[in-house]
Amino acid sequence: MINPKSIVLLEDEAPLRNALKKLLEAQNYFVRDSTTIASARNAIVELEPDLIIMDVMLPDGNSSELIEEVLAMEKFRNTPIIQMSGIKKEASDLKNALELGAIHYMTKPIQISEFIDKISLIFRVSDLERKHRDLEKRYNHIFTYSNDPIITINQTCDIISCNEAFEHLLANKEVNILKMNINDLFNDKNKKKWNEMFSLINEIEKIPSFTLDIFDYYKNTSTVEVFLSKSFQNKNWEPVYLVFLKEKHIQK
Repeated sequence: MINPKSIVLLEDEAPLRNALKKLLEAQNYFVRDSTTIASARNAIVELEPDLIIMDVMLPDGNSSELIEEVLAMEKFRNTPIIQMSGIKKEASDLKNALELGAIHYMTKPIQISEFIDKISLIFRVSDLERKHRDLEKRYNHIFTYSNDPIITINQTCDIISCNEAFEHLLANKEVNILKMNINDLFNDKNKKKWNEMFSLINEIEKIPSFTLDIFDYYKNTSTVEVFLSKSFQNKNWEPVYLVFLKEKHIQK
């Protein structure tokens, strides 16, 4: 049985708190409600929730301070937070909430359908991001500790990083390797094979799919081995490709 998503709900107004809790539980979420920042802090540490929903003004302070405190802790830095307020929403309020680390800002009265749809979307995105982080950790581990020569390339086949084994393979330093394109590594025969394979990979990427961001593809050829995942991306959110190279195919 899959454990339900857990939510900490921080709201001091009893009618709204009880209504939201009942509404969320009807969606099969586990809800721990709190009325003060102090009690919510304890609930968050104890429960380690999948989502935190909090009013702005509370009896013991402003929840904005709690947002900063929670997201500063390593275990919660990726926890989504929704901030609510009874004050009419201004553009600056949304900006401030997002700058603090909240992912959404809602004003009361809460629109039920919008509220439920937003939470459902947040959980879907959160699940995809968690898979992305898990995959990235795996790829980084492979890249760092593998004895195989590995490079990462972008969509134009420029080399953007290499591991120590690849430096040894080329007998060159990373600073020089990063000025190269993967095509610089192959003789004419293998260069043709590489470009044919890479064109195929790019065609596969165009397949429309909601789960494309966690799509893995492994291709063996006589030239190289390529592990492709659109979840392994650079800081500009562009696809990065892990490439395992065999020494016999490198043109030194």
